[in-house]
Amino acid sequence: MAQSTPKNHERSNRGFLKKIKKSFKEKSNHDFEGKNSVPLIDYPQENEKVLLGSYSIRIAAELFSEVQVSVSGGAWQSCRPAVGYWWLDWSPRKSAEYTLVARSRVGNGSWLLSQERHFFVIGASGN
Repeated sequence: MAQSTPKNHERSNRGFLKKIKKSFKEKSNHDFEGKNSVPLIDYPQENEKVLLGSYSIRIAAELFSEVQVSVSGGAWQSCRPAVGYWWLDWSPRKSAEYTLVARSRVGNGSWLLSQERHFFVIGASGN
């Protein structure tokens, strides 16, 4: 069995990072090779109606950045990366119209903002 050395570990990490980037490109319709790519809110879609309860907001953004979401002007909430996207697990407390904005941190520490996304949360009966 080959012994792990710092050089082998570094090569292994580079290979892993390449696989993640390739997987992200294959699963996403977005190209985030540039360092100044604006995050895109994939779901919910514009004017979509979602049911009251738990909902996972999906953001397409550079994989190696920090991504946060603000719901209707509230505090910024950190998203988690998984399967080539960024996710925020959210549980609205009432039926209403909401607005989302996502932001991602770029290399120099500044933030890039997405376009606003408007959607509705409705009760199980459609109200």
